[in-house]
Amino acid sequence: MRKLIIILAIAIFSTGATLPPSVMNIFYIDASMPTTDDGMNESSLYTLKQKLETAADAGELLVFLSNGKEPLVYKKKKDIEKLLDNIYSKRFEPPNDLFDKSAMRDLVYPELKKFNGAINFHFFLSDMTTKSVKDGADTVVKFFPKEVGQILGNRSSVSVNIYYSNNSGKVNKAELEKSLQFYNDGSFGPSIAYSTFDL
Repeated sequence: MRKLIIILAIAIFSTGATLPPSVMNIFYIDASMPTTDDGMNESSLYTLKQKLETAADAGELLVFLSNGKEPLVYKKKKDIEKLLDNIYSKRFEPPNDLFDKSAMRDLVYPELKKFNGAINFHFFLSDMTTKSVKDGADTVVKFFPKEVGQILGNRSSVSVNIYYSNNSGKVNKAELEKSLQFYNDGSFGPSIAYSTFDL
């Protein structure tokens, strides 16, 4: 058995083949400012930068910056500063939920064929979008991770982290978490590990 492992290791290195990453971090960023007291604040931007840098070193990275029907997509660690500069300097359209879900399918689904491991979703949301999630109207946050988990089955684990600024103080964390569990009993796709962060 030991000889077989050594032979396989030699074969991988000698052919230049690489093993697929065991961790994929997918970021969905809503950097819109629906109202004057909504949008990403300094705390959320700092958290985003820290999470991006950690994720880029951990495995495969995909960043989807929502912007109406003109989203921006980043996949490399070297793009992080450019991404943050864009968030600081540009105005972004509110998310187009159905468009974003379709676009993310096109980006993520091809990667799933070769992937085995943990997939971590990181959703950075405006308060307006967070309330939409709570009210059950958002499909990207509540259903797309379940679709991914359904496709991967036992080959992967899926977790969802939701970050929101709550500048107005109108987002109720307990109600949000209760809403996330509504379809999380296994009756619709796999159960997902949700975490929410009020920044």
